[in-house]
Amino acid sequence: MHHSSYEQINPDFLIGKLRYEIASLKDSDRIRIFLDEYFCTREPLQVALEVTPEEIHEQYDSVLPSVLSKPVSILGFEKNELVCICLNSIQELSSENRHDPICDSFNVLKDDYSQDIENGPYRSVKANAIKVFLSELERGLPTSLPDCRRLFNIEIVVVHPMHKGRGICAELIDLSIKLAKSYDCDYIATCATAANSQYIFAKNNFSPIKEIQLSKFLQNGIPVFSNVKEDASSCVLMVKHIKE
Repeated sequence: MHHSSYEQINPDFLIGKLRYEIASLKDSDRIRIFLDEYFCTREPLQVALEVTPEEIHEQYDSVLPSVLSKPVSILGFEKNELVCICLNSIQELSSENRHDPICDSFNVLKDDYSQDIENGPYRSVKANAIKVFLSELERGLPTSLPDCRRLFNIEIVVVHPMHKGRGICAELIDLSIKLAKSYDCDYIATCATAANSQYIFAKNNFSPIKEIQLSKFLQNGIPVFSNVKEDASSCVLMVKHIKE
């Protein structure tokens, strides 16, 4: 069944290895706690900057109301324990921002991002650096998908470390694809910041359309993410066409 509007739904396909539920605004606090414990300490960009929960909370507080305002994010439970989250969003694209072909600067980076980071929306410089980097990775996405009217975004996928290796991440991606189709989306996109997530999305037929080497993202001539692990040298913007 396709849903053109965003009424709360309880899709019958939301089944799998865990008990899955659609997240809502009432889940904000426990999602924030889960992110503090298992995302802030493991996501490559945040690890590279040694971000503390306090430094990233402002970013979470700005993101969660937006992604939870529509019934498209997923929580997974084993018994009554929250063991995974998949935060998603839907973007309506106007004819203006999807009509033009890919601009020549789609894959061109600035020489330096110090001014962008300094003028970022958050008090934390580290949070601003992550925000600016991801915005740069996503820049030009609508123009690269000229036939896209409704875009589904997988924003954050986190699985409790004790439940790794069970295929839960792949299942969350599959459920998100089904949700995107139920809302009549044309494409699904994600910014894959970890090598393992890039591999999993590729196995689900996501295609890379833009990649940024972390060593090329500079602040005052110095790589912002200089402390990155060897297996996280770049981040990739990946998309999948899902319109039937």
